[in-house]
Amino acid sequence: MPPSLLTATFNITIHAFRPLGGVFPISASMDPAPDNPPSITISEKNITVKGKAPAQLIFNLQNPPPGPGYVLLGVAFAANQAGTTVGMHTFPTILINRQPTSSSMTVTDQPQPVGKQQYDYVIMVQSIATGEIGIIDPSIGNKEN
Repeated sequence: MPPSLLTATFNITIHAFRPLGGVFPISASMDPAPDNPPSITISEKNITVKGKAPAQLIFNLQNPPPGPGYVLLGVAFAANQAGTTVGMHTFPTILINRQPTSSSMTVTDQPQPVGKQQYDYVIMVQSIATGEIGIIDPSIGNKEN
């Protein structure tokens, strides 16, 4: 890992699972790890990455027994400004690790040289018991300072 790569961790807690097709996304909270760098912040599930350095955003979802059981499936991005891609350049790598008691997803955020960028994204989650898929619906913003 290059020394300039910042890493921030966010722990997801699902409060109410709601499958796709309903009116509302999953009710969940995302809490930052206490040692996250000050340049990566979160406010109501919306993440801001300040600076031009690449960063890794790690999302953890615990799945302790005997809970209902959920696993992370992936993430999808949408730019909400003209001339910006759907994230394939800004978020070039997404890695998912799934274990019986937890899953984690690491997203590489590589800010592009076009100034401020704002992305809507959804984190896809699957219920182990039913196979249904739901989404958590926050956003990511990249700012130069």
